[in-house]
Amino acid sequence: MPIAAPGWRVERLRQVGSTNDEARDRARDGDPGLLLIIAEEQLSGRGRRGRQWHSPPGNLYCSALLRPGMPPQEAGLFSFVTAVALAAAIDECAPAASALLTCKWPNDLRIAGAKLSGILLESGARPDGGLDHLIIGTGVNVRFVPDGATERYPATCLADHGQDDPEAVAAAYLVHLADWCSRFAAEGFAPVRRAWLDRAEGLGAAITVRLGREELQGRFLDFGHDGALMLERPDGSVRTIVSGEIVQTVPAT
Repeated sequence: MPIAAPGWRVERLRQVGSTNDEARDRARDGDPGLLLIIAEEQLSGRGRRGRQWHSPPGNLYCSALLRPGMPPQEAGLFSFVTAVALAAAIDECAPAASALLTCKWPNDLRIAGAKLSGILLESGARPDGGLDHLIIGTGVNVRFVPDGATERYPATCLADHGQDDPEAVAAAYLVHLADWCSRFAAEGFAPVRRAWLDRAEGLGAAITVRLGREELQGRFLDFGHDGALMLERPDGSVRTIVSGEIVQTVPAT
């Protein structure tokens, strides 16, 4: 199955340390961007906060290299651009999972409360402090669930929902990623925010957010125009959180 989108290039690798590292090397060598690197296997894949894992063949491991020409403080919004693009791809290639698919702030996609994929952004700066490049690393559990899933942190794979072909997922993903990147550039964050909110997990519910070693409880009040989570605290005050992780959600009754 062809993996292609107008203006984009695709590079396939059999085995790498991590696709993000490969993309970073291309950026340092002057690659112009709009490049998707796909690996069959990662030996030192990683997620947020430096978490590492071995990524054997069967799932989708890829990184997109962009030169978005935007202020560095806006680059984090691509996490949500990527989430809505990947959700649209899953709608297309795994429709049985579509109704159960949610976006978990800030960077996961889940099916019925179990993790399906994660997104890792990494960037590089120019000497003047501007954004030189942006790398979007994406891992999707297609054929199997990686080691490390637990009862508290469950995971799932698309094979349990009728899709076991990483190529089909990659092909759909690139098409939708290219489309949503173009929309973001032309229309700003508003359409991305609307699409993300349509799938937001826990909106209006009681949640626990981990901020480093601190945990905060409150209600997931809203998702800001800057990508921040707005947490309504028990005393009625609102805390704006730009970096953290939802570790527990209690559905509204």
